[in-house]
Order: sequence, then C-alpha cells, then structure tokens
Amino acid sequence: MRANLTYCFSIAILTFTIFSCKKESEVLDGHDYETDRLTEVLPLQVGKTITYQTDSLVFTNFNRNEEIHSYIEKDTIDDKFMDAMGRTSYRVTRFMQDINGTKPRFSSGTFFITPTASTVEINDNNLRFVKLALPLREGTTWNGNLYLPDEPYSTMYNFSNDNRMDIWAYTYSKVNDVFTYNSTALNNVVTVTGIDYSNLADTVTVAENAVNVSGKTTVYLRGTATDSIRVSAATPTPNTSILALYNRTNQPLTLNGIAVPAGQGRTYEFVNGNWTYGTKDNNGNRIDVLNPELPFGSRSLMIDKYAPGIGLVYQEYVLWEYQYKITNGSDDGTKTGFGVKRRMINHN
Repeated sequence: MRANLTYCFSIAILTFTIFSCKKESEVLDGHDYETDRLTEVLPLQVGKTITYQTDSLVFTNFNRNEEIHSYIEKDTIDDKFMDAMGRTSYRVTRFMQDINGTKPRFSSGTFFITPTASTVEINDNNLRFVKLALPLREGTTWNGNLYLPDEPYSTMYNFSNDNRMDIWAYTYSKVNDVFTYNSTALNNVVTVTGIDYSNLADTVTVAENAVNVSGKTTVYLRGTATDSIRVSAATPTPNTSILALYNRTNQPLTLNGIAVPAGQGRTYEFVNGNWTYGTKDNNGNRIDVLNPELPFGSRSLMIDKYAPGIGLVYQEYVLWEYQYKITNGSDDGTKTGFGVKRRMINHN
C-alpha cells in the first residue's frame, strides 16, 4: 500500500494557481497577437495574491471514513526568474491557516508558473502540467499531462487513477462561464476540464421484493426482503450494454429469470432485446462467473475556472479509488487518494 500523503504535501502537489490582470475578454483567434489571449487570462506580476477557501478530502478510520478539512490558503507571486531552459518563470509561495483564522499561518511550499508563446505551464513538486494552451476557444483540446511520468503519484498512493495520466485530454469546456464571488457575478470565465470520470457502484436498498435498476450499470443491492427479489431494468445506458449486480440482501435475486444468490455478484449483457448472463470473451464465447467480491470503484475529476483580470477562481482536483476487501467474513472496503476544492474568497 502506498503511504498516504501528509496534509501539507498533498496541498502542495495539488495546486495550479493562476493569476491575471484585467483586459478585454473577447477570444482572439487567428491573429499574430493571439498569444495575448493567454496573458489576458494569465498576466503575471510579483506581488499578486489570491486567497481561497480550500477544502481537503481526507480518509480516516483506516481509510474507511471521509472527512473534509477546510483551510484559508493565500498564494502570492513573490519572485520572477529565468528557469533552466532560459524561460521567464514566476515563483508562487503558499501560506495556509485554519478556517477560523485563529492560528498562525504556516508555509505550505512553492510552485512555479511559466508562460510560453502558446501555453502556460505549472511545475509543482517536479510534476509539469500544461494548464492553458492556444487557441483559447470552446472545444479546444490539448495534452495537459504530456510531461508527466507514468503513475506520477505512485510513491504516495496505492491506486490506479494515475495510470496513463499522460493521455488526458484537457478541454476548454466553456469560455463564457459565470462565477459568483462575494455576490458579484464574474463573466467570461474560462473553464478547463481535464477529466471527469466516475466508476462507482450505485447502492440500492431493497424495501420490497422487487426493484428497478434502469439507467444503472453497476449496482450494489442491500436490505431485507421476505422472498426472492425480482429485478427489472429497461434498455441499457447509451454507453454500455453491460449490467453488473452485486447481491448483499438476505434473498436471491433474479433478472430475466437468471438468479444471483445472496452474497454473490453476476454480470449481464443486453442482447436482442433481453438481458442474458455473462459477457463474451475475445473468442466470442459467453463467460458467466459468480463473484463474491464487490467491484473496485474510482473517481477522477479535474476542473479549473479562470476569470479575466483575476486568475484561478475555482478548482477541483480529485483522484481516489475504492478498494474492496473482506474483514472477519463481512464486506469491507477502503478509499485511497485525495481531493481538493478551492474557491476564491479574496484577491488584490
């Protein structure tokens, strides 16, 4: 199991804070001065400060429970220098404080911002990200993690979320978004989505001897019934023809006459208008296996929002995995990973 990261270090690796000064907000594409569009979103100057409320997702009780620890985070550009490749770069120093502001601030590390002719890079804990790229128009995609090594968080977390992060497709999902700050709407906000992926079982509590799981792909059923449970499901979701049922009730369940004993799981496939057992292997043979273990699950999310004249105003960065196991004959599971949400509360 990879060791869990301490709070200060986890905050340090998760920060990609961007600062800017105010300019016109229209998108400039196809011109020699297109690079100016990045400096609209991200002009950098020593002394620039943004303050956030930072909510850190922490797994406690041997990674079985979730807690949110909230802090006040103040990020300040305090130096301008030439990096090893001769590029102008900026150092950002972070200070943290308890959410109530009753304890002294403490330093939580530094990271570096490097604007180029067509991108903006962040180097944090020796991990290099391309956070912005040209052309700045809705729908533009780029490889924001192309400089990352394979499994960049492998020394800190024992999960699979960081497998092939180098192929994530960053996208300008919106360029005219709105962000509300101190009851004021900030317009023309640029939203970057790096990933938004969930692979989590839906938990359904059985209250009677019948249950409908339409629209779901992986279902963990629990509860108490008085007889065999009849499961119904409409046509599959648009993304898959597979449905996995994990039966943790006190009774067997059936879908289209195919049973799943209590304490077991089974996979179905929608074929010719009906749910049938198992799935096909590479040779076309249908494979049907009862599985007593619950599936692993995961959540991966990266969203950044930039306001013209200010910089990064909102961020979510989440990577965690649910890992199933049995303890003393009972279902058990833990989550490993991290989650950070930043929301701007002040700036100069």
